[in-house]
Amino acid sequence: MSTLQVYCLKPEPQCICSALTIPSSFWKRAKGLLGKSSMTNEEGVLFYHCSSIHMIGMKFPIDVVYLNNSLEIVKLVESIKPWQVSFCHSAVHTLELASGSISKSKLKLGEKLQIRGIE
Repeated sequence: MSTLQVYCLKPEPQCICSALTIPSSFWKRAKGLLGKSSMTNEEGVLFYHCSSIHMIGMKFPIDVVYLNNSLEIVKLVESIKPWQVSFCHSAVHTLELASGSISKSKLKLGEKLQIRGIE
């Protein structure tokens, strides 16, 4: 299986995540990032059919990108801290990134993302 990546389709495609994980089972989705002590700038986790996240039990802050069915950004949450909750009624998918990734990539509402490396 190839490595999955997430690109933002700005005028020039920009890689915002070069090591994407998509949890496929109930247990992998439930665990998410629990148990990890940090995330690298290259890592990301994409939850399909998910419009909310919780940070209960987490040890570090993350950035959250909420996406519609076309993978367009509908909400951005920067550096959500442990023990907080976030949701977006218009979201269909949720992308979790290392804290600081949204500002580093200069992501904006309405921009479209693309997943690459899916066989």
